Amino acid sequence: MAVRDGVTMRQKFLAALAVAALVFAAPAESASQSSAPPSGWWVTLGVGGSVVNGSLDRTLPVELALQRGANLLAFRFLLNTKSPDSFGLTELVGLLYGRARSFGNRRLSVASGLSWICVSYPSEPIADPTQTGTVSPHKDVIGVPIVVEASFTPSRFLGAGIQVFGNINSVESFIGMALVVKVGSLRGPGSGK
Repeated sequence: MAVRDGVTMRQKFLAALAVAALVFAAPAESASQSSAPPSGWWVTLGVGGSVVNGSLDRTLPVELALQRGANLLAFRFLLNTKSPDSFGLTELVGLLYGRARSFGNRRLSVASGLSWICVSYPSEPIADPTQTGTVSPHKDVIGVPIVVEASFTPSRFLGAGIQVFGNINSVESFIGMALVVKVGSLRGPGSGK
């Protein structure tokens, strides 16, 4: 990762996501163009990739989201698996708060919060010659996740979209993108069919 003046491209990208979240959370100028989505809940399942320490990892995000008006609360689980030749994984569990806006059956949301991250590294042989086996070192850290999602909800119960996400932490900050499917109560009564 290229470092310029002590700041990596990943840090610049995550800072840009944070600025976008602040701009997006500002009140809308025209209520006729966008509106606060109705209340609802859903489960999001996705598949994608993340850039972690310069390598591309497979990513599987899962969310349980609750929404009331424009307020969004999400419990997020994310698994980054390393490439087959260098086993290791990053697990993330986080609670995020965000804002959402609807444009007909399209929705845009931005959320951030706190997450617990467990980074596991490849197994190593035990250094003590009197013992046999391997040990899998890991680190636990707190991170700040950021998720931006654009989705399309063709029905009240099913939707699809794309997420751009990142996590700032002291061990393995990462950025990524995933295609997602949403199942649940996506549009409340009175929001159209």
